[in-house]
Amino acid sequence: FMNAGFKPGLPTWASNELSCYGGEPNAASAALYFHLATGGDGPEVTADVQHMWKGKRVLEVGCGFGGGARCLTALLQPDEYVATDFSPRMIDVCRMRHSSLPRPLDVKYEVWDATQLDDFVDRGSFDIAVTVEALHAVIDKDSLGYSIAHALKPGGWLLFAD
Repeated sequence: FMNAGFKPGLPTWASNELSCYGGEPNAASAALYFHLATGGDGPEVTADVQHMWKGKRVLEVGCGFGGGARCLTALLQPDEYVATDFSPRMIDVCRMRHSSLPRPLDVKYEVWDATQLDDFVDRGSFDIAVTVEALHAVIDKDSLGYSIAHALKPGGWLLFAD
């Protein structure tokens, strides 16, 4: 059994904002990303968190279909969001879904091996790394840890739910 979301859901203001981008078909998953990123306690989280990632560079490891990337970019508005996955097919799906958004979002989708991020980014390139329901699928956890540490700036945040 795998957790597939956060039952209390998104705050109303966040759902309204996401509707500008076509909404999110899996609201429970979007809520899991949102509450992980904001430390929120449920639907009471206020719009004060909007823009909280302004000035930040964010890396997502194991982005799947890209719903979390779209949600966090729309709501928290980082300067850059790079969503990665090991699967070229998943990244193709992300790019296709992204291209059909009614309003563009600044998300880059890349096929990267999370255990070898030093092949793709310089040390300290990101302020925040996010991974949701993906770490369990990585066999070499030591390489993953070193790789994420390489990608993060000193004092950077690793946010994960698995």
